[in-house]
Amino acid sequence: MATNISEKIDALEDKVNCPFCAKTFTRKCLKCHITRMHPKINSSSIPSNENLLALFALLCQQKSACKMLRRIPKGARMTAASSLATTIRKCFDCGSLEDWQHLFLFCYKNFRVPSVSNSAKMTLTAAVKKNIVIDWVNFTQDCTNQPTQKLKQKHPSELLVKRAVVKLEDGDISGAVRILSSDEAFPNFDESTLQSLESKHPFPKFPIVKSDYESSLNPSKFFEGKKEEIYKAILSFPSGSSGGLDGMKPQYLKDLTSSQLGENASNLLTALTDLINSIFKGKIPKILLLIYFGANLCALKKRWWH
Repeated sequence: MATNISEKIDALEDKVNCPFCAKTFTRKCLKCHITRMHPKINSSSIPSNENLLALFALLCQQKSACKMLRRIPKGARMTAASSLATTIRKCFDCGSLEDWQHLFLFCYKNFRVPSVSNSAKMTLTAAVKKNIVIDWVNFTQDCTNQPTQKLKQKHPSELLVKRAVVKLEDGDISGAVRILSSDEAFPNFDESTLQSLESKHPFPKFPIVKSDYESSLNPSKFFEGKKEEIYKAILSFPSGSSGGLDGMKPQYLKDLTSSQLGENASNLLTALTDLINSIFKGKIPKILLLIYFGANLCALKKRWWH
């Protein structure tokens, strides 16, 4: 799987999208372009294959090992909303891989369940606020030194009940009913399952991201999202919806954009709207698209599985 991802990333290396404008260059010309047109930006901030793969591996590790809060404590929502808005803005002001990495890891850093030793000493509100002020260097070092957890094998019926209970706690009654009435099961995590999935969903024979994508776009046809539309879209997610590879659950966005937070929620909605409109215009660094438009997939074994 890692080899396939590396091959996809190599396919993007011929043409690189400038992280600070919509123009496309070769990597060598991009450094010259940044030096001349964006003199305040350090050219070392251009993402490389090694850095991208390291970020992808770190996200996968956190997705599987980090336990996340179901809801953001009310007392920490204003602080969290302000911090997330600032993190999004930094991606556009500087646009280095480090800034984008902070955005991708924002939830894992700030909304993780505190350890047993820490949970007895402080409230969840205090824990989230403490996570927000923790230095990013210390957080990434803790992630690197985090031991791999060995998952205990559980009986399928026990896993089924646990999944249904989680849905009920999130208020998703229909989801709990679907789980209990379904005959689907998780297949074994082995080579045969991977081969079966690849046979049903082969990799495309054409590049996922075309080098001339930006030049083929018509600026007059860009969709411009409004704050009200973005907020309505956030509210449309059902209760208990899962997050992606970055761990950002829709419920987090519901908590942080609530009208009860006043100006903090409004500023976050403005930042989110600008981010989404920039995505529509193709202004996301092209080297990050494989992560940004990736998905957290879960294989299910159905009746016809063989």
